[in-house]
Amino acid sequence: MRRLRRTDLPQRVLRYLAKKQHEVDSGRSTDAVWTQARRTLTMRRVLDELKRMVGTRERCMFCEDSRGVEIDHFWPKAHYPERTFVWENLFLICADCNRKKGPSLELAPNASPLLIDPTRDDPWTHLFYDSRTGIVTARFIEATGEPDSRGRYTVETSNLPLNVQGVTEGRLRTQRNLIRCVRSFLEAPNPTNAPPALEQELFACVDDIRGDVQRNSRYAVAVTVEEITGMNRYAANMHGDLYRRDVAVSMSTDRAVCENREPQCMNLLQIAPGPACN
Repeated sequence: MRRLRRTDLPQRVLRYLAKKQHEVDSGRSTDAVWTQARRTLTMRRVLDELKRMVGTRERCMFCEDSRGVEIDHFWPKAHYPERTFVWENLFLICADCNRKKGPSLELAPNASPLLIDPTRDDPWTHLFYDSRTGIVTARFIEATGEPDSRGRYTVETSNLPLNVQGVTEGRLRTQRNLIRCVRSFLEAPNPTNAPPALEQELFACVDDIRGDVQRNSRYAVAVTVEEITGMNRYAANMHGDLYRRDVAVSMSTDRAVCENREPQCMNLLQIAPGPACN
């Protein structure tokens, strides 16, 4: 799970969603209105926009392992019909996550959802990735001595299949591939002028993890390396003139974060600034 930026729908599509929501609010069967709407070209465009949000590989917004094939309601329409056609409530989901997530949503005492919303929350403030096992767990809160409640709920196997064997093995495989690409890139005689094929391979590895970044952005490489592997320490040993040990990049693809951190990362890589995220 990673931070996603919710894009804007065309006004024409938003008007259609509002019209259908009005039908539900007026007493028509939620399932009937939704089933009918899903057959329309307009809802197909909604699905396409959700796919654009996650990148070219069209992966599920929750597990990021399988291909997203359906529109999910974060707040289940069975219990929250007033959110059925609200754009911010629609997510791209794979078949396995859809089956696990089901029609329920547990709330915290303040009535906010315990399930992490990757379009509103930075998942990694609640989650921790174990690079040895590929397992995602709830982040431990030192002040309370307890795991983060939202992280714990999100990774619970009865809610989402985030740690089934196929998914964890996929994370480890991607991690190994990224480490290999980064090391090959850094071990080149001059990483800032690496051979095009080597650079393209590195960008392809980054794109496999972060479908929302531009492939030609070395800033994206810096962010991804720090996020996934902590390779800046390895890089500092290999090329101290290119990397600094004190660089820390947020686990977020939020545009504001990217723009705020870009100069720091560009100094890190000693290259001219370019497009950051999205």
